[in-house]
Amino acid sequence: MLEGKNRLMPTNGKNGRLGTVIVQTARALSSFIQFSTMPNIPKQLNFLNRISFNTPKAHIRLDPSRYSGLKLVFQYENHNGQMGARKFWNQYLPTLKFYNPELQMDVVRIRNSNQKDGTTPCYLEALDRDGRVIDTLQMKNKHSDAIMDEFNQLFQREQIPEDELIQLKRN
Repeated sequence: MLEGKNRLMPTNGKNGRLGTVIVQTARALSSFIQFSTMPNIPKQLNFLNRISFNTPKAHIRLDPSRYSGLKLVFQYENHNGQMGARKFWNQYLPTLKFYNPELQMDVVRIRNSNQKDGTTPCYLEALDRDGRVIDTLQMKNKHSDAIMDEFNQLFQREQIPEDELIQLKRN
């Protein structure tokens, strides 16, 4: 037998108190489990700021009248010069999507376990309103920062003004 408000208490079965106490105990346990598994708020803020604020090279808006989407194609594994594309996908693509929500972004990852086969494609394509490729950026053997620099030079874009950038702060 347990004691207390949300605990199992003895009952004679006449008033149904046992069932009520069990439900209260289950609710208390449920709220504790939800609280204990809640992510750390500073970690959440850091994650969201990494997307919205901490990647200044990707603070751009692509011209929506010219571009309808981006297609990123690279190898699943990191060998044969494909790591820069994976890092670009991880570091910069979320910010590009955040500030260009209407832009369709497709990522195609190709499995290639043969480390000697260097023929797997590694490129980024920009698509127009009709779905045709209008610009292509080759990413093989390039660092993610170099890919983003080349992206900014190749594509028609505008820099997002400083006052429109979103940064989350804890009160």
